[in-house]
Amino acid sequence: MTAVLIIVPSALVVIAAVMLLLPALMPPTLPLGVSVPVERQAEPVIRTALKRYRLLVGVAWLVAVILAVALAAVSPLTASLVPILLFVVAASVAYIIARQMIVRTKHDEQWYKDVPVRLVGSVTVDPVHTSVPAGWFAASLLLLAIATAIGVGVYDNLPQQVPVHWGLAGVADRFDVKNVGNVFGPLIVGVIVTLVLFALSFVNRVAPIRAAASASAADNELRARAKRAGLATLLGRMMFVIALAISWLSVASWLLPDARWPVTIGTIALLVLILLVLVAFLVRWRRIVAQGIPKPGAEHGGVDSPDDDRFWKAGIFYVNRDDPAIMVQRRFGVGWTMNLGHPAGVAIGVALVAVIVGVVAFTIVSNGKA
Repeated sequence: MTAVLIIVPSALVVIAAVMLLLPALMPPTLPLGVSVPVERQAEPVIRTALKRYRLLVGVAWLVAVILAVALAAVSPLTASLVPILLFVVAASVAYIIARQMIVRTKHDEQWYKDVPVRLVGSVTVDPVHTSVPAGWFAASLLLLAIATAIGVGVYDNLPQQVPVHWGLAGVADRFDVKNVGNVFGPLIVGVIVTLVLFALSFVNRVAPIRAAASASAADNELRARAKRAGLATLLGRMMFVIALAISWLSVASWLLPDARWPVTIGTIALLVLILLVLVAFLVRWRRIVAQGIPKPGAEHGGVDSPDDDRFWKAGIFYVNRDDPAIMVQRRFGVGWTMNLGHPAGVAIGVALVAVIVGVVAFTIVSNGKA
């Protein structure tokens, strides 16, 4: 129970920090993912909407923490899953409520009336000059290799029944026969995750980045390069942290099978490390997104990016049958999302949902057999 009261609030702090910093990831002409002209980016309703969003997220976090404390004495598993799920849903609702304030005012006051707009295509950046996190990739594989070497060294001394699942208290609650899969399975998953993240860094080199009509071509290209570099660094650091987490938990399960606090403290330290990585990235990204976007009243060529909010359902899902692109930049957050107006985008989206549902179902079934 004590571990639950430490780990779950810590995880909620990490998630809340990300949710609170998300608005800063968008250009000032896309507050909460809403298209606004350059001259309207400082409207009072935008500041009010951002304050309401942060307030609602803060309230949702407090309710989730209280719920986690209340449920910890009843069911540690419920105390870990329900509050986090509730918080994510509540934060998403807060985003929709807050952004709707801007959408409604923009529509009522006709912000785009008589505003000349221009749609700018992707900025093409030479992939040769966009680095991939090879150093982080090598360091991650080295960590996993060291953990594997330790596992090989202690394999013969491990009991015939090895732990394959741990509760939130850091104590093993399910065991299975000793074999290569049960002993080294997490490390194999770690290698796969590392390879996937490294592959994504190559996608990052060529993925389209739409330019802002109000910025110059030079500023757009610089921003595109900076975005690619920032994402590459994030992918590299995340693969290293994931490799470190899996390596630590694997080695701890072999060498400290009955120790509770080393696992708990290690888990908290890893959550803090993840938070630091994310905050460092978000601070860097905030400087990037505003680069080249003029301030209200400044000269910007007399054109703005178009009002395409109608294609973004709730500001999250992109549905545009006339857009040939399968993947587009997110309106709120970092990375890309599927064009659900494109048949291929729908197919990929359905496949991703199926994978997530499968993983959740497998987890529930596995815990049911424990």
